[in-house]
Amino acid sequence: NADLEILRQAAQQAVMNGGKVLLINQRHLLTFGELPGVPLETDYELVFLMEMAMAGNAEYLNAFHTDLQNHRFDLIISEPLNVQYQGRLRSFGEENDAWVEQVSAPLLCAYQPLATLETAGVVLYVPGPNRCP
Repeated sequence: NADLEILRQAAQQAVMNGGKVLLINQRHLLTFGELPGVPLETDYELVFLMEMAMAGNAEYLNAFHTDLQNHRFDLIISEPLNVQYQGRLRSFGEENDAWVEQVSAPLLCAYQPLATLETAGVVLYVPGPNRCP
C-alpha cells in the first residue's frame, strides 16, 4: 500500500502539472482504477516494445527514442532497467540484448530514477539530462 501511494502521488502530480505518464508495465493499475485521473498512454507497452525491439522495427523504435530524448513523458513507470548485455550463449540472451539496446539504454540516457519501489518491483523514472550520444 505504501508503494502504491507513492506511485499514485507521483503520477497524479505529473498529470496535475500538465505532463504525461507512461506505464511501460503495471498498466493494470489503470484498469482497476488505482491511478485516478491518469490517462492511458497507448504507445510503448512492455510486450509491444519487446516485439518491436526483437523485430528491429526502426520506424517504431526511432519514434520511441525521439520521445525519450524530447522528454515526452514526465513520469515513466517501469520495472527496474539496467544496461547488462548477456550475449547469445545465455538463455534468452538475444532477447535481453535487444531490450537493453532499444529500450533500457535509450531510456536511461534520457531519464533518471526518482524512486525505487522495492515491494512493487517498480522504478519511477523522470526526465534527466541527456547523457548519451
